[in-house]
Amino acid sequence: RTTPEDKLRQNDGGCSRLSDVLEVLTNTNAKTEDRSKAAKIATLCSVDHPENRAFIGGIEGVPAAVVDILSMPGREEKETETAAAASAAELVWILSYNNLFNHRALVNAGVIEALGEIIMSCGEGEECFRTKMWSAAGLQNLAASYCNTESGKCLWKWDHRIGTLKLQKESPLYVDGSDARERIIQITNLVAEIISIACHNGPVDKEPKPDQIWASNARIDEDEYKDSIITWAVTGVLKNLALSPKGRYEIAPAEMCLCLLSDSPDWIESINGAGALNNIGRLDNCFPPEPENDLPMCLDKEWVNTYGDDCAHYEPHHCAKYGNESDAEGIHANQACCVCGGGDKYRVVYEEEEF
Repeated sequence: RTTPEDKLRQNDGGCSRLSDVLEVLTNTNAKTEDRSKAAKIATLCSVDHPENRAFIGGIEGVPAAVVDILSMPGREEKETETAAAASAAELVWILSYNNLFNHRALVNAGVIEALGEIIMSCGEGEECFRTKMWSAAGLQNLAASYCNTESGKCLWKWDHRIGTLKLQKESPLYVDGSDARERIIQITNLVAEIISIACHNGPVDKEPKPDQIWASNARIDEDEYKDSIITWAVTGVLKNLALSPKGRYEIAPAEMCLCLLSDSPDWIESINGAGALNNIGRLDNCFPPEPENDLPMCLDKEWVNTYGDDCAHYEPHHCAKYGNESDAEGIHANQACCVCGGGDKYRVVYEEEEF
């Protein structure tokens, strides 16, 4: 939400001249820096102002302009173009929130493919961390479904009787994100890359390191460049992809990683991790804190893949890409190894002796 400083900036005059701002945004002959600033202003004016989101989305050429700016890093790998793409991705994030017209227009313009390309191809520098983070945030909102509730959020509940996710009657569907989710899943290796980023970067440490920023405490324009804050956005994508059956299948290998994220000390990581687990029907599978005499245990199966590697060679962020490697009998690492969500799980209860 907007900070007091943001509200002051919203009232500075720029938001009353949105038409002029959007002229710059949609002008392909304008300087990249100016188009980037225009995207930032449009974003600022849209936060907590759905009427401005509707106005911006209704201007002809905005979705195409956003795709054009998002594609700049692929044409010229310069910091200026990458920074502009981050501003455009942030604009996607806010425009697509709970707005049916904007959602459809952005999806149809090819925004999903442009955002996916950034996540797959942008490098490791600070500007790329920021651009990937906002690209994932944009995909998160595009993959979401929105309902006719006060907040726009839908109420989903896993039905254990039939093994599927059900939308509750008190939150009738308004924006159906299933087409967006399908497009995200169809991009080769994108879901695996998103899982890899989530599991490699998160969760944050309970005692933050000096250079580690929690996403819930991050400040716009100051902390966006920290790689530690990208996890909230990529985990949000996974949470919303799991609203579709195919999405649940794709992110199932990340179950163990999502359990760790659901226990993050940063609430925004925790809520997205828990939400993803709820949406794949695995929230109860994470080991909650138990009394000392009731200990969770998982044992790896006796298993070696066709390359001769056993479960000890796998780490959580490997499971998304390599979890489907199998042994001679076709059993996958995701089924055999505890670190990938497989293995044999049970509890060992130690009874207290009576004297």
